[in-house]
Amino acid sequence: MKSLGSIKRISLDERLGLTSFNSDNESHIEVDNERCLLCKTKACLYVCPTKVYYLKDNKIYFNYQACLETGGCIVACHKLGNKGITWKYPKGGFGVIFKYG
Repeated sequence: MKSLGSIKRISLDERLGLTSFNSDNESHIEVDNERCLLCKTKACLYVCPTKVYYLKDNKIYFNYQACLETGGCIVACHKLGNKGITWKYPKGGFGVIFKYG
């Protein structure tokens, strides 16, 4: 780690290590695999920094508990893909909790 005066710089991995999650039992993400099967780009697999989405046996699976709520997946899916993802913010009190570091 490098220090800039009194400012301590930390890596992305260290910052993500400060992030915690309050997961709901109900997912805020839905995937329509019939649409995804026809998707040529599978853009959701590439835009998520925490790799929430993954491909297995030609189906898109996801781990909603690791979602950083950037919304990049929904933009990529609806602009570059086949609009197979439905995404909303988690219910109040649930989801990602960012901490300063």
